[in-house]
Amino acid sequence: AFPGNDSEVATLTLVGISNIGFEFSQVFYNAMLPDIVDESMIGRVSGWAWGIGYIGGLASLGLTLVLLANPSGALIPVDESTGQGVRAAAILVSVWYAVFSIPFFLFTTDKPTSGLPLHSATRKGLTQLVQTIKSLKLYKNIALFLLGHMLYADALATLFSFGGIYAGEEFNMDQTEVLIFAVVLNVTGGLGALGFAFVDDRIGSKITIMISLIGLIGAGIAVLLVETKTLFYITAAILGIFVGPAQAASRSLMARLSPPGMQTEFFGLFALSGKATAFLGPIFVVQIRRLTNDLRWALSTIVVFIVLGAILTAFVKEVPASRLEDCEGGSNRTVVNASAYQPVQSPTGKMREGINWERLDRISSYQACI
Repeated sequence: AFPGNDSEVATLTLVGISNIGFEFSQVFYNAMLPDIVDESMIGRVSGWAWGIGYIGGLASLGLTLVLLANPSGALIPVDESTGQGVRAAAILVSVWYAVFSIPFFLFTTDKPTSGLPLHSATRKGLTQLVQTIKSLKLYKNIALFLLGHMLYADALATLFSFGGIYAGEEFNMDQTEVLIFAVVLNVTGGLGALGFAFVDDRIGSKITIMISLIGLIGAGIAVLLVETKTLFYITAAILGIFVGPAQAASRSLMARLSPPGMQTEFFGLFALSGKATAFLGPIFVVQIRRLTNDLRWALSTIVVFIVLGAILTAFVKEVPASRLEDCEGGSNRTVVNASAYQPVQSPTGKMREGINWERLDRISSYQACI
């Protein structure tokens, strides 16, 4: 694709396809977490992986700058008049993905194949997902977490979208300074994810999320109140420390809450809760900016979203999936969770109103452990 030759539609289509592929890969990638590590290691592995991801992102950015976008002279000559450097960066990222996915495919264990043809497996997966969505009222604890995650994930997405704009407008930062700001956020975010990985396994994913959200609220308010670049960098660095663990611990909590055998479906809903309403934060920011003509007030909505997400998350009960084995009884029984459900008669294996009662029996048994 070249600028100015009517390739906008094709370019946007390809970007859309790549984003869809990435999001699908994240669902299956995250769903593998409880299968490849012991439950006592879920927090550490999730945090380490998220932290290493930040490091990898910085390394990829640094390589791109050196090879293609160095103002003092890139190692690979590019024609900036046609945006060749930016377009070549997409190729570099593709190669980066390909190279670093090799260890995953070679050394990571996976579940045995079901033996179903692709179209049958796809149809079965979609059917099960629809059943799960229809029966979300039976998973009130998980639904509460997904709703809270949706709010603070929207806040983080808005922070990533408007952070550079805020730095440029309020502190008159040039492009280089904004880039330094982004690097600071990524470095501290990675360090936070790595450091809190141990905390996650020690005190629990939910408490780790709550600590991170409280830290984000405090640091976020500070970022909006400071007046100098130095204080902005300091408060932004503190903010970044809590971004990484909020993301990593959310994944580990989803892994711990997901009923056995249904991790992929619930991680699909987890991904949806982080993306489906990502437009809300920017809409609030833009509208409040129009009303007040003040970007600080507009970005205060990020703090409000985090507060609301923290309130909902506070009511989530963290119950490891391993407790399912201790709570299971016979195959035909009444399962009751006083805090979330009415008694559910579960005739195993039968279908009623589109629900597979064999799966529902397993999940209701898990939820009864709460």
